[in-house]
Amino acid sequence: MDKLAVISDIHSNFEALTSVLKDISGQSIQKIVSLGDNIGYGPDPEDVLLKLKSHFVTSIRGNHEFAILNDSYKRSFNLNAITALDINRKKLSGSSIQYISSLDSSLVSHGALFLHGISSNLIDGYIFKLSDAQLIKRAKKIHARIVFVGHTHLLKIYEFDNKGLRKKEFTQRISLLDDKRYIINAGSVGQPRHGVHEATYVIWDIQKSTVEPRFVTYNYHHTAMKIKQAGLPRIYADIL
Repeated sequence: MDKLAVISDIHSNFEALTSVLKDISGQSIQKIVSLGDNIGYGPDPEDVLLKLKSHFVTSIRGNHEFAILNDSYKRSFNLNAITALDINRKKLSGSSIQYISSLDSSLVSHGALFLHGISSNLIDGYIFKLSDAQLIKRAKKIHARIVFVGHTHLLKIYEFDNKGLRKKEFTQRISLLDDKRYIINAGSVGQPRHGVHEATYVIWDIQKSTVEPRFVTYNYHHTAMKIKQAGLPRIYADIL
């Protein structure tokens, strides 16, 4: 395998996912991995899950998937997120709930580790909330040289070696050096939070050892309209 696409945090945004999958289709990608939070916030959870399955996307479980299955955990969310999850839950078929319950909290593929949050046990842990010392300590515990994480909706690269940690902006293709280890924050398809309207995802060229962020335009106005029509909190339309 030469190339793998990493998508994350679709959040029931069917228009963004459709545009991203179209972009992926032109990139000679052999495999697609989703880092979870395929549902929540947005208007089309069922259509998103059906699309992922029809494109043979391998997915892990995010904190929104876990909350759909666990009411006590869901109560830790803010009221807007709970409202959105409750509306999402009503739109999901029994087979989609079964699919969500089948998802694992981590994946190892081609020597890389794929997570939603900062570990398989902390799927709602934000990597940017860790101090440099905490990040270095956590990286040392991970056997994989390359780790992809989601959850933050941001693009960022954390590079580790025996001299310490470097945090890198992730706006263009970056080479992954053999003598360093990496945690790669893969952005968000459905609700990016870096000040632009495009859906974001990452291409990992395994053979060339590079990672590249992709920025994909889509009709976010249409998604915003559907969010309002579905009775979801308006904040999730405005943030697009």
